[in-house]
Amino acid sequence: DLIDRFSDWFYIKSSITWYPRSLARRSLATFDMSFLTPDNLVLAAVGERTDSAAAPNHMVRTRWVTAAPIRNASFNIGRFDQFRPAGSDVPPVTVLWSENMHRQVSRAEGGPGVVAPRGKHMDEQVGNDVVNALRFYQHVYGDCPVRGFLATEIPWAHGEAWPGIIGLSAETFQQTSTDGSDEIFRAHEVAHQWWGISVDYATYHDRWLSEGMADFSGLWYLQARRKDNRKYFEMLDHWQADLMERRDDPLPIWLGERVATARTGDDYGAIIYEKGAWVMHMLRILLLDLPTMSEDRFTDDMRAFYAAYAGHRAATADLQHLLEQRTGLPMDWFFNEWIYGTGIPTYKVATHTEETGGKFLVKLRVDQEHVPPGFLMYVPVTVEMDRNQVARFRLKVTGARSELSLPPLPAKPKKITFNDLHGVLAEVKETDW
Repeated sequence: DLIDRFSDWFYIKSSITWYPRSLARRSLATFDMSFLTPDNLVLAAVGERTDSAAAPNHMVRTRWVTAAPIRNASFNIGRFDQFRPAGSDVPPVTVLWSENMHRQVSRAEGGPGVVAPRGKHMDEQVGNDVVNALRFYQHVYGDCPVRGFLATEIPWAHGEAWPGIIGLSAETFQQTSTDGSDEIFRAHEVAHQWWGISVDYATYHDRWLSEGMADFSGLWYLQARRKDNRKYFEMLDHWQADLMERRDDPLPIWLGERVATARTGDDYGAIIYEKGAWVMHMLRILLLDLPTMSEDRFTDDMRAFYAAYAGHRAATADLQHLLEQRTGLPMDWFFNEWIYGTGIPTYKVATHTEETGGKFLVKLRVDQEHVPPGFLMYVPVTVEMDRNQVARFRLKVTGARSELSLPPLPAKPKKITFNDLHGVLAEVKETDW
């Protein structure tokens, strides 16, 4: 009693507990699996298919073996169409999906003989995102840990990932959303090959190193793929809105899976996925070289973290220690605030500009609320001036009130943006001087 079927869609009831597992549920094992399936269906599983042979009664027997111990295994089966997108610089990708089922569902939703609007060439859209995400992550993290990749459709509303294979919701094969959420979703599942599978998380406390990292990776991919900062920041705004709803009764990322049972299951997605992604974005901006806008330090640190823990389990403290070693600076304050703590600051910002000797002096008064007294962040400030000049600064904000001054500016400020680049997960309010 493992699979339900509706026409060409096969609903695997549990992709995790279909085989015996240890009580710890996280032990590693090699898998040597043989499947007997109808020869008119396509089977995809973890590992490498080492054998395939015809069997009586129009059946086929296939054998799948993993090259190394893994945490969990799964498979998918269906009457799939197959698409192989081009990409010689990444592991070969095969997309498995059911065009016939999408037509059936569209007719059912639109009435007899009516096909509801659908995206065109969705196999290509999904496949291209998978290939491009693999290519992007190889660039920013390191070589893909698998030799081949299967992207399979599942008739559910979620996604799943195992070594070398992902299950993508049937919904993402219908349309590619304009807000970027489909691209983030597809790239999120691809990112698990690096974060969650190759680099496993040490304990449930560190679950965000899988899901938060994957969400951030999907967002980073969207920005790089579309070359559109606006979509990137709009998604951060959307995630911030979810977190602000929980601001008066917060839970820390450190609770891991227990977040889902503390009050409501929805908290898990907001805190582990979305706030986890926000943490990685803040580290990205914190390591950004503002004068040149170079991201080399962040990218190099991510590659170093992946190289150090590929094939192993990583804890939150491991990421902190690696950043401390590479920057030569303490990072406990950051992790205490954003992983173990729950505060989200409100900044009430007033600015004042005066001209002195042909230079312009800008002062800022920042009142900080809704966080502990010693809460500290380095906040990006961008000043746009006459003659199309731009100056960027990083200001240390801590305590209830900070009185800050920018270095003398060569031209009159036209616009001052406090917390530019969404450098801090925070609410910003402008006030009078």
